Amino acid sequence: MFNRGYNKMARYLVLLVCLIVLLVELAAASVIRPGIGLTTRRGTAAGGDEIVIFEHTEMGSGGLVLNCPTPVLLKDIGSQTFDAFGNLPLMLGYGIIDEDGGIDDGSNVALGDLSPWFWLHNLDGIPGSFLLEGAAGPLYMGGNIEDATRRLSVDGIKPEGRFKFFRRYKQWGPGELELEVEVGDWIAEPQDPERALAAAP
Repeated sequence: MFNRGYNKMARYLVLLVCLIVLLVELAAASVIRPGIGLTTRRGTAAGGDEIVIFEHTEMGSGGLVLNCPTPVLLKDIGSQTFDAFGNLPLMLGYGIIDEDGGIDDGSNVALGDLSPWFWLHNLDGIPGSFLLEGAAGPLYMGGNIEDATRRLSVDGIKPEGRFKFFRRYKQWGPGELELEVEVGDWIAEPQDPERALAAAP
């Protein structure tokens, strides 16, 4: 009789643990969405990445590392498209650890391979851009670059603090980012747009 009671209690405990794990996973999944910012527990001052999520689906997640600039300025890329954003640095977008585990600070990449594929901004009304709704304020990704350039000229807007351009992005497979948040690798909270667009240290 004692064994039957013990086994029953053990089953309840297992079910309780499974329920807690499920709730934690659901909580992590509900936190992650476009516009959520991630910082490491050690903090960016200690060399940790600071990331804004721009995509999160059942297929995985994508984010842009905000604090890893390359030595290359947009005016040096050799494309008139980006002349108006001249003195902004091109950001790596995926941190300094490449797919092979080596260090890649962007200094060894040919200029022809440095086209900015992704960009963030805080200008309303740029056709084709989409709002990162989880952010703490207006923060957009992409859009029509010609319209953005025209806005700079017509409205006399300086690009510093309003735009940030990225070469690539950091990606996670299905469930990977949720697990990292669950185990405490990241602090997840709404991204501050001003911080996201500020010049990297």
